[in-house]
Amino acid sequence: MRRALVLIVTAALIAAIPASAGRPARTAETKGIHAAVVQYVRITAPTIKRIKWYAATVSTVDAAWAVGGADGFNRAGVGVGYAAALLIHTATCPWHVLNFGSSDLGCGAPMRVRRDLKLACYERSSKVVKSASERFPVFWKTPGEAVYCRGLAGPTTG
Repeated sequence: MRRALVLIVTAALIAAIPASAGRPARTAETKGIHAAVVQYVRITAPTIKRIKWYAATVSTVDAAWAVGGADGFNRAGVGVGYAAALLIHTATCPWHVLNFGSSDLGCGAPMRVRRDLKLACYERSSKVVKSASERFPVFWKTPGEAVYCRGLAGPTTG
């Protein structure tokens, strides 16, 4: 009887442990995430000429969210710093960067995704994307050429 009680309590404790923080991105996901980060950096930081890519992690609570990081190097090969990217995608919109930098990366992601990917957001006024169906509606194809995802809200800035 005591052994059964110990097994039940142990099983309950194991069930209460949260899932691991994200999972490594699969090959196709990594390609899409990497391409989105490279495109974003080319457009927003043209002085960066080379990127050393680090592994991407996809959320286990909502696979539409991922985080990845890279070191940037200028034309002379000098490191200009590390930055990470928070990315999202939908069936109608490819992986695209929502946030990029070294702090407050989780701003905009739902709290459960932030916890899963171990991201912080200290900005009090950030707009949180509340559900899997609500997505950041724009990604940048080329400088000045915004592409809006079908079925989502109109243009946003930021």
